[in-house]
Amino acid sequence: DEAIETANDHPYGLSSAIYTNHRLWAYRFKNEIRAGMVNINNTTVGAEAHMPFGGTRASGNGARESGIWVIEEYTEWQAVNDEYSGKLQLAQMDTAYTAPKAPEDWAGLLGI
Repeated sequence: DEAIETANDHPYGLSSAIYTNHRLWAYRFKNEIRAGMVNINNTTVGAEAHMPFGGTRASGNGARESGIWVIEEYTEWQAVNDEYSGKLQLAQMDTAYTAPKAPEDWAGLLGI
C-alpha cells in the first residue's frame, strides 16, 4: 500500500516496475499505479517500440505518438476501386444475362 501510494504521490509517472513472485500483488500494482508503462519482473530501461511511449501526469512531452495507433490518428481509411480497362463490367458473378451489342454508329443508334 505504502509503495503504491508513494509512487502515485510523485508528480511524474513515466515508467514503473515491480519484482514479485506473487501474481496478485503484480495485478494489484498494475491496476493501481499511475504510470504510462508498467513492468512486472523486468527493468524500466527502454521502451516498447510498438506501443505508445509516454507517461502520465508530468511525464513525457504530452504526446504518445508511436506504435501502430498513430496510423489511425493521422490517417483515414479510403476504399478505391480503379477499373482502368475502359469497359463497363457486370458484377463479378455468373448470370444468364447477355449484354446487348452496341450499334455500329450513331445513325443506327438514332434510327436515322
